Amino acid sequence: MKKNKWYELFNKKTFFYNLESKKVPSKPYELYRVIVPNVTKNKFKLITQFISKKINFENGEKILDFGSGNGSFLLYFQKKAKKMYSIDISKPLLNIQKKYLKNTVFIPANPNNINFFKKIKNNEIDVTISTSVFQCFDSEQYCKQVLREMIRITKKVVFIYDLKNKNKKKLYINNARVKQNLTVNEFKKKYRYTPYKFFDKTFFRKFISSEFPQKKFEFFDLPNAQEDSKFGFCLKIYS
Repeated sequence: MKKNKWYELFNKKTFFYNLESKKVPSKPYELYRVIVPNVTKNKFKLITQFISKKINFENGEKILDFGSGNGSFLLYFQKKAKKMYSIDISKPLLNIQKKYLKNTVFIPANPNNINFFKKIKNNEIDVTISTSVFQCFDSEQYCKQVLREMIRITKKVVFIYDLKNKNKKKLYINNARVKQNLTVNEFKKKYRYTPYKFFDKTFFRKFISSEFPQKKFEFFDLPNAQEDSKFGFCLKIYS
């Protein structure tokens, strides 16, 4: 795969929150709010309940979060987990997670080489989740590479939350631009290093049916509690 220059979404230069701060939030909602400032406690509750219901978590499972950010979802599901795996491109964010996540394997991700998945055996994980991450991918080919590894390591459920809908790309971009009171050129300049990848459901249907015909899959609308819910969808892949 051609190497691309990847940019961390939450690094010291672009992230408003001081990553070195000793006053790290200790509750799932407070952590999530660091990344999504306008979310309310009730909306966070609805989002986590939505994910829990679709996955049907059981106690004592091994859970992996791909693109875990500051670990808000892992912290929320920690009580249900036997063991957790946290994968993220940002080493500063992984270091923050180490302050409050227990019984967790922390794996730094190199987007240009997905061999970090090789540390995990086939079917070692019960549930793999990924929230609002696939939009950062550079191509459908890369998406396929990641999905192959997710399915390889996961015994029960792979749940991808917040995939950007290709059919609503123009509406999404215009909505985001207007919200920030930016001109078209200003918006392009601001997000030139943070590309959004939009997906068509047909892409996933063809990929799963072709490469993993033994797997079942479903699509879900995002919960209304999710900001910009009308522009995205979720994918569940299971046995």
